[in-house]
Amino acid sequence: MAVPHTMPKRSVQAVAAVAAAALALTACSIFGDGGTDASTNSGSGDESAAQILRTTWPNPESLDPHVITNGIWIDQQGLFEGLVVQNADGSDVEPGMAAEWNVSEDGTVWTFQLRGDAAWSNGEPVTAADFVWTYERLLTPGGSAAGTTTGANSYQTALGIVNASEFLAGSVTDFSEVGIEATAEHELVFTLEAPNPGFLLGLTHPSMLPLHPATLEEFPQEWTEPENWVSNGPFVLDEWQRNVEMTLVPNENYWDGENVHLDEVEIQLFASGEPVSPVAYDNDEVDLMQLVGEDVFSYVDNPEFTDQIRAVEQRNITYLALLRSTNPVLEDVRVREALSLALGREIVAGLQPGVAVARSLVPEYLGAEHGLGQDEDIARAQELLADAGYPDGEGFPELMLLTEAPRPELDVAVDQWGEHLGISARVNNVERGVYVEERWSVQESPGFYSGGFITRANWNDAINTIFNPRTMEEFSLPAEVWEEYQEVQADEDLDPGERESQLRALRDEHASAGAQEFTALAAEGSSQPDLEAATGYFVDAAEVRDDLYLYLPVTLIDANYLVRPGVEGLNLRGTPDVYYFKGVSITGE
Repeated sequence: MAVPHTMPKRSVQAVAAVAAAALALTACSIFGDGGTDASTNSGSGDESAAQILRTTWPNPESLDPHVITNGIWIDQQGLFEGLVVQNADGSDVEPGMAAEWNVSEDGTVWTFQLRGDAAWSNGEPVTAADFVWTYERLLTPGGSAAGTTTGANSYQTALGIVNASEFLAGSVTDFSEVGIEATAEHELVFTLEAPNPGFLLGLTHPSMLPLHPATLEEFPQEWTEPENWVSNGPFVLDEWQRNVEMTLVPNENYWDGENVHLDEVEIQLFASGEPVSPVAYDNDEVDLMQLVGEDVFSYVDNPEFTDQIRAVEQRNITYLALLRSTNPVLEDVRVREALSLALGREIVAGLQPGVAVARSLVPEYLGAEHGLGQDEDIARAQELLADAGYPDGEGFPELMLLTEAPRPELDVAVDQWGEHLGISARVNNVERGVYVEERWSVQESPGFYSGGFITRANWNDAINTIFNPRTMEEFSLPAEVWEEYQEVQADEDLDPGERESQLRALRDEHASAGAQEFTALAAEGSSQPDLEAATGYFVDAAEVRDDLYLYLPVTLIDANYLVRPGVEGLNLRGTPDVYYFKGVSITGE
């Protein structure tokens, strides 16, 4: 039975130096003496013992679901609940705040009936008006356009809601013209631009989670502090010791409390790119954690952990994305193709279990049957480089590969390009904040930045979410135009509508022909009545996009997790949030 949530503990502001000092004082324990003793968690056999799940997660910059950060996935895992939630394997949806829904015959109008017993953690009812207020906040023009990278607005344009993108851009200023309406206290209606087979799954994105209007109006900057926290999910935020730990406890007003079994969730936070050592698992300090790098070999091949390793198809595409540079060498598509054909993907894939070659920006499970993708070809790469005026790399400038963490694919690329193409490259590993800023800046050195993205298994997302039409047009802009484009983006004197008009004009005039062809094919596919009719257009669009070589796909990565015996009801999914805390229990085995 869940322990009711009473008064939250005060949030503690922690700095990295304090965390480092704490680690130095603990000889064998990663998290020190304050962690949960294993005897009270899964090893005591005492049925009355508290059920506490101990896990890890990258440090969240924020818990605001309207801004892309690591925190939006914690929101999704259990703090908030949307209209619908994902099923066990992430392939479909189940009821959440909505008890039922229907769609019009033409597939463009979706009507959701909210459950009457849905409540916020403060006991107030969840209403359709709360969702409308939340979505107006999500779509109100601000400093960031919709996207998939850290700091971007989290709205997913692939949802295709009438005038949603236009309102966010500022070209539509009356929210009543957006296809979102509360038609009754517990009835919410969406109107789409065209039928969208991926719409229901799209609603499970954190951006579509509801927020409590009164709390955000009273505490516009501090609403994510534990003492101010109000949410509608199975758990609430009880403590947040920044950079160190976060604690969740059950929401006593959650509509489905009988399926909330955990008394507490302890989340050990770590810096992005610096995951927690599995020593924490060996010391019985965490019950659930992802293995990365060389640790995968150590545990997957160890018979002691055979029953504790859970693999999940993560659908994580790693890639190299073009950096804008005052040096125009990479503006020649032949050069970018040559670099892609000599990247050394097979070598990278052999470095760790669960890693496969990515031959296209569309994952193999979608694109393979349509012949998408290109195998590496050293001879062809050398021919293309010579045609571009750089035989054997003569006269070619040094490339920079920007990253926020050590990545083996970058070292492999440096070696392969040097050996086979005569091109020198260096890895520039910088702090995360610098990385986020520098990847959008115009650099002196030509090169790429490294990235990764987890995509869902449907064509609409594969074309219209990551590597979407607007993104591809922007990445195809010459460096000098990109600088002008950024100036327009940052011009606070422009009203949102005029700003978007100027940005659109720059893309129309300067985006490459290939990027514009991709945009047209994606739009044609998105306007089709069903996924079957749309797929042909999406396949053609994907092929055009791959041939731009603005993004070089590198690998597809599965994920391996250590899960302690006794953790039951955990459904790992190949989605960014990975799992829900609801339904998980500790059996004491």
